[in-house]
Amino acid sequence: MGRRPSNKPTSFDIAYLAGVSQPTVSRALRGSKSVSLETRQKIEAIARQLNYTVDKNASSLRSQRSHTLALLFFEDPTPDDSHINPFFLSMIGAITRACAAHGRWRSCRSCRRTVHPTAAGCGAARGSAG
Repeated sequence: MGRRPSNKPTSFDIAYLAGVSQPTVSRALRGSKSVSLETRQKIEAIARQLNYTVDKNASSLRSQRSHTLALLFFEDPTPDDSHINPFFLSMIGAITRACAAHGRWRSCRSCRRTVHPTAAGCGAARGSAG
């Protein structure tokens, strides 16, 4: 069914090799009960063989949910020139550990205080929940 395998494995490649539709592959890899155990095991084995991993960005586009966690901590002058309150460092550490424990942390960015809070150059600590 469908198209032939490409260089980077996709769910379409797995579907082709398993002889099922791409939506069946998607449901099987999400653990849906609507896919038989035999089919799910076959799909999972092919996915492992191809070293397939779900593209979180593509999934976010399809589901229209980014599962993004944004934290804004503005830099303030401090005695040691670190520009961040030690309480916030501790809080960021706790949040990133909790997100990482659930496989949801992606990246962290700092933000410099500007005249306008939406000015360019301001990033945020971000994590993916999906």
